[in-house]
Amino acid sequence: MERYAPKLTPWLVSPEDFDPAAPARERLTFLVRWAVLAPSSHNTQPWLFHVGDDEIWIYADHSRWLQVADPAERELHISLGCALENLLIAAEYFGFGTEVRIPTEEKRDGPVVVVRLGGTSTPSGFRSPDLLDCIPRRRTNHSIYDARPVPDEVRLALLACNVESDLKLRLFDEDAVKRRVHDLVVDADARQFADPAWREELGRWIGQGAFGAPWLLAKMGQLAVTHVNLGRQTARHDALVLMSAPLFGLITADADTPGSRVRTGQLFERIYLTAERYGLGLQPISQIVEDATSRAGLVDLVPGAIPMQPFRLGYAEPEKEHTPRRPLEDVLI
Repeated sequence: MERYAPKLTPWLVSPEDFDPAAPARERLTFLVRWAVLAPSSHNTQPWLFHVGDDEIWIYADHSRWLQVADPAERELHISLGCALENLLIAAEYFGFGTEVRIPTEEKRDGPVVVVRLGGTSTPSGFRSPDLLDCIPRRRTNHSIYDARPVPDEVRLALLACNVESDLKLRLFDEDAVKRRVHDLVVDADARQFADPAWREELGRWIGQGAFGAPWLLAKMGQLAVTHVNLGRQTARHDALVLMSAPLFGLITADADTPGSRVRTGQLFERIYLTAERYGLGLQPISQIVEDATSRAGLVDLVPGAIPMQPFRLGYAEPEKEHTPRRPLEDVLI
């Protein structure tokens, strides 16, 4: 039997592994293997799944909630939305019809999303079959990006990901906007790293190896982040990589609700996978929505809208490694 390797084994999922003659729960569980490859805040993977004969329930795993960085659970719900989108891409690819329900009144111990599967899939028109192949290839790219612009046809493909009526994807290439975001990043990094509780929370996740560093380096990173204020150093690096990107992206919403957050995650994952399809690097810039002061500054760029998920886009050398993933048995309930 293959030994589980967090960096490798879950990412080896293949369409060829799907058995259309397998029992219903086994086929639906196979879809979860694609869902768990979604991005999440600090790679916390804050999801749990219950698989029935014709439904998959997605729960928030509050033991993996970033209570300091994400007190309102906004990023937690966005992460669940990313996992949901992967699930729906896989379901459509393998011929499942889907019906998604997001309870309007979320109960803390209840599902955030319920997906009913069955019947024959009707192509959505915006979940291209080749996005499935992009799911195990997707990586967050933290590098310095090339200065070359993103072609118009690629921008149009990214904008076409936005099918949600209550959300809007905005792509900025103006230097003035990037300079404004640069300042917000510097301020957000400084305030977050100045907060001992925030540093302790981040250090705990680094120490657990959430970002994929070897055990010893992860422990060293935990000590450095927990006990040393690295705000200025981090701000300089973050500002440098931001200004290198030709595009700054921002998803905004009409209202900030659990449903709009989940839909933000769905749209964000569609953008992520489309970027991978066209050879683009992408990195979330979440600190400017985690920090309340920087978030207020971001609102000035989009009057009347609510900033949900900022990110940068551009061409860069591909990341060589994936971040670790939890074993499938750890996320099934």
